[in-house]
Amino acid sequence: MNYLKNKFETVQTACKNVSKPTIAIDWLSLFCTSIHSDFLEPTPGPKTELTITRGELNFVLRKTGTPFYTIVYDVIDDGDTVAVICCNPRRYSQQFNSTSCSLQISNHLFYTDYWDATLLKVITAASMEIKNITRLDIALDGLGAQAEFLNLYLKQLPGTEVVCKVQTASTITAYQYRDGQKYFQRFSIGSSKSDKYIAFYNKTAEITDSRKTYIPRFWELNGLDQTTDVYRLEARIKSQALERYNIDVTDLTDVNMLLNIVRTSSEKAMAFVWKDYADSNKTRWEKYELIDWDGFGAIPLAISNRPETDGLYPTKMEVKNLEKDRITNTIDWDTYSISRPRLDELIDRFALNDWYVKRLPRWEREFGPKRRK
Repeated sequence: MNYLKNKFETVQTACKNVSKPTIAIDWLSLFCTSIHSDFLEPTPGPKTELTITRGELNFVLRKTGTPFYTIVYDVIDDGDTVAVICCNPRRYSQQFNSTSCSLQISNHLFYTDYWDATLLKVITAASMEIKNITRLDIALDGLGAQAEFLNLYLKQLPGTEVVCKVQTASTITAYQYRDGQKYFQRFSIGSSKSDKYIAFYNKTAEITDSRKTYIPRFWELNGLDQTTDVYRLEARIKSQALERYNIDVTDLTDVNMLLNIVRTSSEKAMAFVWKDYADSNKTRWEKYELIDWDGFGAIPLAISNRPETDGLYPTKMEVKNLEKDRITNTIDWDTYSISRPRLDELIDRFALNDWYVKRLPRWEREFGPKRRK
C-alpha cells in the first residue's frame, strides 16, 4: 500500500506541474427557428437535386432526411462543408413548428479563429434565429499525467485503496488497452445518459485513425508538447445543463469562458480524496483535485436551479401514452389537439424537450402499424 501511495504522490506532483492545456470547442449543435421559407419547399428523394445559393454559401439538399427532420442541407463555403442544417420537423409541437431547425457546425472550424464568423454567415444567409445550444463539447488537450493517475486509480485492489472518488456516482469506466501494455487509453467518467459527462482519452491515437490533421496543427500553433501522446479531457454537455449555466453562443468565443464551463461541468467528477483508514468520516479526508483548475485560471460558473423534478416520471408516462394513443388511432385528432398544449407546458417545465425528441421516433416504430399485432 505504501508503494502505491508513493506512486500516487509522484503522479499527483506531475499533474500539478502540467502546463496549461490547449482548449477548443469540439462539438456545437444549436436549435434555431425562423429559417427562410425557400429552404422548406423541396421534397427530398433519390432523384432530387437542389442547391440554394445565398451569397458565398451553397446549401446542398441531401436525398434523405433524419428520424426527426425531413430536410437536410450541407452548407458549402468555397468547396468546404462548414455546417449541416436539418429542418422541417416530422412532428410539430409548441417547441417545434415548420421553421424550427437544427444547426451543427463542422468540427474542423473550431480549430481556427473564424468559426464564429462562419456561424454568423450561415444563420444570416438562411435567415435563422438561434434559440439555444443543444449540445456543447469542449476539449482540454495535454493531460497525460492525469491519464497515468486514472490508470493507477482503477488498478487498486478492493480493501486496499489509497485514493477514492469524492463523487462516487461519477463512475469511471476504462477500456482500450495500449498495444502490448495493460495501460488504459480511454475512460468515461459519469453516464452518457446524464446532462453532462466526461470522455478522457488518448487523442494522439484517435487522430491516427480519424486523420484529423488540423488538430496537431492547432496544438503546434499553441505550443503543446507532442513528443508524447496527448490525452484529452472532453466535457460533453447537453442543453439541460447548459440552460442552468446561463450562457449563450456569444460566450463561446472567450477561451477563459470555455475553461470556466469545463470546470463547472467536470470539477466534482475529477475530484478525489486520500483514504484515511483511521477515520471513517470521508468528509474529513484530504481532497485532491486531479485538474489544477485554480492554476489554469478557471472560475466556477453560478448555476441556476435545476428544472422541477417532482412528478417527472408520471409526466413522462402521460406524454408517452398520449403519443401512443395518437399513433395507434385510439383517440381522434381533436382530442389529441385539446390535450397537447398542456403537455407542451409540462415538457417545458420539466425540461423534457431533448427526451421527447429522442423518444418520438422510437414510439413511432414501437406503436406504428408495422409493429402492431
